[in-house]
Amino acid sequence: MIFFSDSKSMSAKEYFKIVLEILSNWKIIATVIAMLLIIGFSNFVVKYKHRIKKGKKKKNVAAASSTPAKTAPAPAQASSDSSASMESPDSIE
Repeated sequence: MIFFSDSKSMSAKEYFKIVLEILSNWKIIATVIAMLLIIGFSNFVVKYKHRIKKGKKKKNVAAASSTPAKTAPAPAQASSDSSASMESPDSIE
Protein backbone atom coordinates (compact mmCIF):
# COMPACT_ATOMS: atom_id res chain seq x y z
CA MET A 1 0.00 0.00 0.00
CA ILE A 2 1.28 3.43 -0.93
CA PHE A 3 0.82 6.30 1.46
CA PHE A 4 1.11 9.99 0.69
CA SER A 5 4.46 10.21 2.43
CA ASP A 6 5.81 7.42 0.20
CA SER A 7 5.01 9.32 -3.01
CA LYS A 8 7.72 11.87 -2.29
CA SER A 9 10.41 9.21 -2.17
CA MET A 10 9.20 7.28 -5.27
CA SER A 11 11.31 7.35 -8.36
CA ALA A 12 9.83 8.07 -11.76
CA LYS A 13 10.29 4.42 -12.77
CA GLU A 14 8.19 3.18 -9.81
CA TYR A 15 5.57 5.86 -10.46
CA PHE A 16 5.11 4.89 -14.13
CA LYS A 17 4.97 1.21 -13.15
CA ILE A 18 2.00 1.89 -10.86
CA VAL A 19 0.28 4.07 -13.49
CA LEU A 20 0.75 1.33 -16.10
CA GLU A 21 -0.76 -1.27 -13.75
CA ILE A 22 -3.77 0.96 -13.12
CA LEU A 23 -4.35 1.72 -16.80
CA SER A 24 -3.96 -1.92 -17.85
CA ASN A 25 -6.63 -3.10 -15.40
CA TRP A 26 -9.58 -4.57 -17.31
CA LYS A 27 -12.11 -2.79 -15.09
CA ILE A 28 -10.60 0.59 -15.95
CA ILE A 29 -10.50 -0.23 -19.67
CA ALA A 30 -14.14 -1.43 -19.65
CA THR A 31 -15.24 1.69 -17.75
CA VAL A 32 -13.49 4.03 -20.22
CA ILE A 33 -15.00 2.21 -23.22
CA ALA A 34 -18.49 2.33 -21.65
CA MET A 35 -18.11 6.05 -20.90
CA LEU A 36 -17.02 6.80 -24.47
CA LEU A 37 -20.00 4.88 -25.88
CA ILE A 38 -22.46 6.65 -23.57
CA ILE A 39 -20.99 10.08 -24.31
CA GLY A 40 -21.01 9.39 -28.05
CA PHE A 41 -24.61 8.19 -28.01
CA SER A 42 -25.78 11.13 -25.91
CA ASN A 43 -23.99 13.51 -28.27
CA PHE A 44 -25.81 11.86 -31.19
CA VAL A 45 -29.18 12.23 -29.45
CA VAL A 46 -28.59 15.87 -28.60
CA LYS A 47 -27.53 16.82 -32.13
CA TYR A 48 -30.07 14.64 -33.97
CA LYS A 49 -32.54 16.63 -36.05
CA HIS A 50 -35.43 14.87 -37.72
CA ARG A 51 -35.69 16.34 -41.18
CA ILE A 52 -38.75 15.73 -43.33
CA LYS A 53 -37.76 14.81 -46.83
CA LYS A 54 -39.29 17.19 -49.31
CA GLY A 55 -39.01 17.04 -53.04
CA LYS A 56 -36.33 19.37 -54.27
CA LYS A 57 -37.76 22.28 -56.19
CA LYS A 58 -35.65 23.69 -58.97
CA LYS A 59 -35.79 27.44 -58.97
CA ASN A 60 -35.69 29.35 -62.17
CA VAL A 61 -33.55 32.31 -61.18
CA ALA A 62 -34.27 34.32 -64.33
CA ALA A 63 -38.06 33.94 -64.04
CA ALA A 64 -38.07 34.69 -60.34
CA SER A 65 -36.16 37.92 -60.74
CA SER A 66 -38.22 39.24 -63.68
CA THR A 67 -41.68 38.76 -62.16
CA PRO A 68 -42.66 41.13 -59.35
CA ALA A 69 -43.88 39.75 -56.06
CA LYS A 70 -47.65 39.36 -55.82
CA THR A 71 -49.41 41.56 -53.33
CA ALA A 72 -52.38 40.55 -51.23
CA PRO A 73 -55.80 41.73 -52.51
CA ALA A 74 -57.32 44.73 -50.83
CA PRO A 75 -59.78 43.88 -48.05
CA ALA A 76 -63.44 44.22 -48.98
CA GLN A 77 -65.42 46.99 -47.37
CA ALA A 78 -67.95 45.78 -44.84
CA SER A 79 -71.54 46.70 -45.55
CA SER A 80 -74.76 45.98 -43.70
CA ASP A 81 -75.96 43.57 -46.45
CA SER A 82 -72.83 41.36 -46.29
CA SER A 83 -73.75 39.97 -42.87
CA ALA A 84 -77.16 38.86 -44.16
CA SER A 85 -75.65 37.04 -47.12
CA MET A 86 -73.18 35.13 -44.94
CA GLU A 87 -75.43 32.76 -43.07
CA SER A 88 -74.29 29.71 -41.22
CA PRO A 89 -74.86 26.32 -42.92
CA ASP A 90 -77.35 25.32 -40.19
CA SER A 91 -79.76 28.14 -40.98
CA ILE A 92 -79.81 27.50 -44.75
CA GLU A 93 -82.09 24.43 -44.63
